This record gives sequence, structure tokens and C-alpha cells, in this order.
Amino acid sequence: MSIKYNNELEDWYDVYKNQIEKSGGNKSYMEFKIKHKKKLIKILKKECNNGKILEIGSGTGIVCSQLASEGFNVTGIDVNENIIKLAEELEKEYFGERKVKYIKKSMFELDFQEKEFDLAYSVGVLEHFDDDMIMDTIKQQLRIAKKVIIVIPTKWFDDDETLHGDDRFLTLKHWRNMIDKSDGKIIKEYSYPFKQKYYQRIKNIRKIFRPKAYRVFLVEEK
Repeated sequence: MSIKYNNELEDWYDVYKNQIEKSGGNKSYMEFKIKHKKKLIKILKKECNNGKILEIGSGTGIVCSQLASEGFNVTGIDVNENIIKLAEELEKEYFGERKVKYIKKSMFELDFQEKEFDLAYSVGVLEHFDDDMIMDTIKQQLRIAKKVIIVIPTKWFDDDETLHGDDRFLTLKHWRNMIDKSDGKIIKEYSYPFKQKYYQRIKNIRKIFRPKAYRVFLVEEK
């Protein structure tokens, strides 16, 4: 049965287009984003064991297109068809060819086979939904993938650094509790920093010494 929810994130297309424009165009946007996510990409490569990878809420496809360019079998899903087309355009323009398989699909309706993927991951996606919806998709991801990686922003983001504005900056304890209630077991935790291209000039001392703004949970089914 289709799950109804009131946050399809339909306006994300405009958010991405605006970010690309501010970055100076497609190439500049991709170069900066791939560099920024270098540590995350290294973690994903380490944990996927050269198997099949699924990105949940793939957006502009920065991470999954980089993985695909390195020979990984990658599928990306997103609910917005315009965003999928944008991701395909960016991949083709930046890497010279398209390798990612994109599917228009909700993360609340993951009708893939059991353990079809070696790794499923999402980056800055789950925090836009309520607890019940988050736990629902985590359960589904654990069913279809051997490992699940959840990347979420922490309280160390500033309001002016968020892209969409409806992020829920929950405590790490709250996230761990939701993962546990979703029949997930946290195997490892990582952190990595965040820096917008527009914030390369440090504005104040707090930005220099603040903790890393992204938390990464590696989860397996209990």
C-alpha cells in the first residue's frame, strides 16, 4: 500500500539549480561537491565490498555518479523526475557518459528483492521527515541491503548553511534510538566536516573550531 506523506520535496529542483548557479556552473559545482564528499566516498567504497549500491534520495547524483565512474554498480532513486534528469545531465557532462541507473521511486516504497543490494545509503535526506517515516524507511533499507549507511547533519550546522530549511537537527542519541527501534544495529560511526563554497572565507572563530557537522552511521540488520 502506498504511504502518503506531505513532504515530497518537490521544490528541491529549484534549490539545486540555485546552488549550481551560485557555484559558477555545472563543472564547478561537481568539482567542489566531489572534493567535499571525498571522505564519505572513501567510506562507501570501503563498506560496499565491490557489490551493488543503492542511493536513497540521490538528488544531483554527485556521490553515486562518482562511484559509478570508478566501476561500481550503482542505482539512484529519487521522487522528483526533474531532479533525476538533472542528475543524468550532470553525470554525462562531467564524466562523459552515463553509468548510474536512476529510478523514480519513493524511499517509503522500496519494492526491491531482499538483500538485493550490498549497500544502501542516504546523505542528508532522512532528517527532513518525522520519526515514524524515518524508522519505516530504515526498516525497508535493512530488508533490501546487507549494509545501510545513514548520513545526517548535526546541530553544528548554521541556519544559513542548510539548503532546504526544514532540517531536523536531532541529537545523536535520538538517531541511535530510532535506528535501534528500526531493528538496526550500529556497527560503526564516522564524522566528516561541511563547508559551503560560499563559506571558504572563515567568518568567525567558532567556524574554525566547531565539531564536524556530518555524522555517518553504518548499520546492519539485527
